[in-house]
Order: sequence, then C-alpha cells, then structure tokens
Amino acid sequence: MQNFIEKSASDNEKRFLNNFYNKPFFSVFGFNLYFDDILILCILFSMYMDGIKDEMLFLCLFLLLFS
Repeated sequence: MQNFIEKSASDNEKRFLNNFYNKPFFSVFGFNLYFDDILILCILFSMYMDGIKDEMLFLCLFLLLFS
C-alpha cells in the first residue's frame, strides 16, 4: 500500500514538473518565454548590473537563450 502511495506521489510530482516546464511562463509579442529563458535573462541582467566584463560568458548565455 505504501509503495502505491509513494509511486502515485512521484507520478503527481512528475506531472506537475512536466506541465510547469512545458507551458510558457510568459508570452511577449508572440514569443513564448519559458522558465529557463527567464532564468537566463535574469542572470544576464544581474551580470550587466554588476559590471562583469566576461564577453565569452555573455556570448554563451545568449547562445543558450536563442537555442
């Protein structure tokens, strides 16, 4: 009985996370932004505000954002 409860709880958690990551978090002008896109934008913004001058890191994050 306990195995069934643990299995159904993990299935519910998997279903919740699957719906959370597959649905757009924010939509702007027809562009769907997902949770990971918002996270990358926040990292880029905080790096810019702190004055970090690492061009390769900015480039990698932008490429990750647009892929």
